[in-house]
Amino acid sequence: MRFFEVFEKSRSGASGAERKRQPEKSYERIYIKLLRVITLCTIIPCIIICLFTNAYVRDVVVNKHMLSYLDSIYENIQESINGYINQISAYSIYIFSDKKIYSLYTDRDLSFEQKKHAIQDYLNTYWNNNELVANIDILADEDRVIRKKEEIIEPVSRDFTSKLSRNNILISDNIVRSETGEEYLVFGREVFNLDNSKKMFDLLLYVPESKLSDALAEFNKDNNLIFVTSNDKVMIHTDKSKLGHYVLQPFERLNLNNAYQTAGDYFYGNKNLKIRIATEGLWKIESRIDNGWMYEALNRFNKEITVLLIVSILFSLMLSLIIPNSMLKSITTLKKRMSGFVTNGGLKKQSTEITLPEIKELEDSFNKMSVQINDLIEKNNKEKEIQRRTELKALQAQINPHFIYNALDAIAWYAKIEKQSYIAEMIYQLATFFRISLHRGDSIITLREEIAHLESYAAIEKLRYPDLFDISYKIQENLMDIKVLKIILQPVVENSIKHGFEDMSEGGEINITAYQNSGDLIIEIEDNGKGTDVNPLATGSKKGYGIYNIDERIKLTYGEGYGVQFKSVIGKGTTVKLKMKVDADI
Repeated sequence: MRFFEVFEKSRSGASGAERKRQPEKSYERIYIKLLRVITLCTIIPCIIICLFTNAYVRDVVVNKHMLSYLDSIYENIQESINGYINQISAYSIYIFSDKKIYSLYTDRDLSFEQKKHAIQDYLNTYWNNNELVANIDILADEDRVIRKKEEIIEPVSRDFTSKLSRNNILISDNIVRSETGEEYLVFGREVFNLDNSKKMFDLLLYVPESKLSDALAEFNKDNNLIFVTSNDKVMIHTDKSKLGHYVLQPFERLNLNNAYQTAGDYFYGNKNLKIRIATEGLWKIESRIDNGWMYEALNRFNKEITVLLIVSILFSLMLSLIIPNSMLKSITTLKKRMSGFVTNGGLKKQSTEITLPEIKELEDSFNKMSVQINDLIEKNNKEKEIQRRTELKALQAQINPHFIYNALDAIAWYAKIEKQSYIAEMIYQLATFFRISLHRGDSIITLREEIAHLESYAAIEKLRYPDLFDISYKIQENLMDIKVLKIILQPVVENSIKHGFEDMSEGGEINITAYQNSGDLIIEIEDNGKGTDVNPLATGSKKGYGIYNIDERIKLTYGEGYGVQFKSVIGKGTTVKLKMKVDADI
């Protein structure tokens, strides 16, 4: 290169030319190599990224992240609708437990018309504070109906009333309309006499569809549409003219099963709506999203990233000319600074193919600095061990507030409809539960205490759901004094009751078995629930977080090789196996 020749002649005379030429050629070779490396590592990747960004964004970002975004919308809608339905179910329980309505309805000295007016007056006076339920029907039979507020409403089908249950509230899969044009979703359940368990009447609650459609309103913007169907009929919709009609799509709906498809200018999808309260028919959340809205932000992003990449290429070209020469001039200074940073040596030198003195010395200085880094790593490992213990304490301090709320709610419910013996029993079991849970802050208790803690929880749940499940124990007496982590059985049993027996009203079975195997304590919790295809240990999902929590606590305490094994078969049940060390120093 002529630049180096001119530079060489300017620094030496004719007699010293041969002496100076060799070092300058060495710098020239390094300069060319660095120029090639920078070009390959910056300019060429920028060009490749610019060419494939659009395809990547559409094929990966849309198909993965956009669909995840839609799934999150569906989850939010599902939670909102379930929240409304839970309120309606609780409202029906409060009416069901009102002794005044019982006394009026069973008063033999009153005619039906007198009962009707008395109950209407009572409902409008004391049960008129719920904005969600618009009207109430008490059905003695087809011809005798006591309606809280006088208005003409289309009758519900006999098929619906024949399916009503005393255990759960049911939702009709048909929209009914009033004389004023108001669309109602109908919720119903049987009401029975608490003394002799005989059926007294059917209770129907009329909920304006507009209340539930509020959960969809914020998402039905920008020419998008989200609605809820039952058996392909529209049940919840922002456009009231479509309620009760069958869904029409511009393509065959037979192949649209929990998936997403594109037709014309719209992107279609659906997902089964999981309603916690029993319902008839298959409910779905369905959507129609405008493709233009979906891709508008992506197209704008592609334009901006293209401009940014062009600027990056120009900047890389400039750096590829400046950086090599700058690196060569500063490499010696950098080497001295690194040498001054290192105060202790001792790391064994590694042989390499590098021959340039400056880079070789830089490598030696890096090896010395690595000794310092090793010391820092060792110190960091000790700090991580302290952090591990701290995290263990934090994990053990978690208590599920939802169980507390459910237990207290159940106590309030029994206080209205049952005798005081139920209240005394539930409060006693709840006190036992918290006494063992807190246990003076200890994280380790005996297996006997852990079983007592579980029995208190199970007793409370049995008071809430008398026929739902039975629990049995198969544990040898010599195992009862083994030390175990606190609160490792109750979350697993709670998971069985909450999820495994979700669709059951009776017949649930939970078996607890404990035994020793080669110095390890094995505890198995088996139920005959509905099973699941979601493994909480593999996904770390919110569903089953209690089991994931227990697995983390056991691993943090006993180390790898211990923890939780989870096995579930759809339709047959779930088995959770806990493995802990018997003589661990905990």
